[in-house]
Amino acid sequence: MQDVLLQRFAISVNGEQAHTSNVIERAVDTHCLLVITSSGYQKCINYVWLGWLCQDDSTPSRFVRYENETNTDLWAHWDPARMRVPRYQNALQMALSILFLVLYTIAINTINQEGDIDVIEAFLYLFTLGFVTVSLAMIPKQQIP
Repeated sequence: MQDVLLQRFAISVNGEQAHTSNVIERAVDTHCLLVITSSGYQKCINYVWLGWLCQDDSTPSRFVRYENETNTDLWAHWDPARMRVPRYQNALQMALSILFLVLYTIAINTINQEGDIDVIEAFLYLFTLGFVTVSLAMIPKQQIP
């Protein structure tokens, strides 16, 4: 399954080589519902979402099966490299968004008579500064004016 759907291929368009992409990316880019709704495609997407198929550490364009997928021990799955799994990325993004909303709500609803920056506001400003810094670091260098 991963050898067909997740293998990166380069196609030649008018004699020029286009950028490499796999079947999953190409089907989404071209809105090919016939491929996207197939059971094999959905199974592959589910395996990637759950982290059963992960990017190889040495070659990120290659996907391999996760070696501890059948291990029932929690600590076997507690690996920082597992943050590449989309399910965990989504969970972390949701948790950080909720934390930001909680900090914002507390900062807005707190009455500050002195007008100084209190602890919650300082955390909110640091959180926002960190978010902006990370967002700017993710922009490719040629797009920054």
